[in-house]
Amino acid sequence: MKLFPGAVGIGGAPFVELMPGPRRGRSGGTDRRNLEATVKYVILLLNTEAVRGLSEAEGQQWYAEIGAWYEKGGGGSGKLVEAGYQLAPPATAKTVRASGVTDGPFMETKEALGGYSVLETDTIEEAVEIAATWPGVDKGWMTVEVRPVIEM
Repeated sequence: MKLFPGAVGIGGAPFVELMPGPRRGRSGGTDRRNLEATVKYVILLLNTEAVRGLSEAEGQQWYAEIGAWYEKGGGGSGKLVEAGYQLAPPATAKTVRASGVTDGPFMETKEALGGYSVLETDTIEEAVEIAATWPGVDKGWMTVEVRPVIEM
């Protein structure tokens, strides 16, 4: 597995968790040499402008597909470790800056963060494959950004 320089959550590297299981032909057990490295990735779920044009029936069907994606543990991958949360619309936000607090995000954007979930996979490529199965990505309703999680 390829890791970032300074892995195991140090210096901007992703959090790497060692999981029990066979590795490199060794039998399982609690010996550290037998632990499998996995990385947590957050998938940021961004609503596009296209999602605003959905009819009520399309929206209900889409939410049913999203529910099924979660019930299958991340589109059938079994790699979903945290369902995360759906966020309220951007208009409900407060933005904090050095100059003070304002209502809403007040930024020009065609995509708005709608929520997040956390996957635990061996590679970012695997996390991207799973993220591509998110309902609505194929229709242009969603953009999904995949980022390694850094332990604080």
